[in-house]
Amino acid sequence: MPDIPPPLPPRLRRGNRQPVQDFSPDEVLYLRVPPLQLDEEELDFFPPTKIPSPAFSVNRGRFSEPQDVIINRPGYGIAAFIVRDVPPSIATGPNAVYEFRVVHEPCEVYCNAITRNEPCDCNYAHSEIQVFKDGKKIENNRVPKSVKPAFKDILSKKILIIQQPSREPYES
Repeated sequence: MPDIPPPLPPRLRRGNRQPVQDFSPDEVLYLRVPPLQLDEEELDFFPPTKIPSPAFSVNRGRFSEPQDVIINRPGYGIAAFIVRDVPPSIATGPNAVYEFRVVHEPCEVYCNAITRNEPCDCNYAHSEIQVFKDGKKIENNRVPKSVKPAFKDILSKKILIIQQPSREPYES
């Protein structure tokens, strides 16, 4: 039998709430930081290599607390940035402009991993930084390799570490 995670705080339960796509430019987004490798120093900034390639998950500050991104994730740290820190677009040529948007997509992944896809009601705060070209969503494997490092470099200069990750194996 799998370990049952701690109950989710009520603020993360979706209930009958629908996604809210209006984001204030000053809304905080929370991102989990993977544990440090044994040979890594503590993070005083968020290196581009630690930023996932878009699309990636964040939690909206409007609907969650910072620690919500590390529920059931021992050793992880917490980082934060605001919506306006997400670069609006990156051009790779005169006809190739990739846009980035924060999209509120409440999910059930947390519960489904435990309950084997039984219906449940989890993580209303879940959102994604998604990539679009010509108004259509682009899957991660279709985002050009030149766009990913440019995006990560821009965003890494804005992200703040608010809780350091532990080292692997996890410090007690």
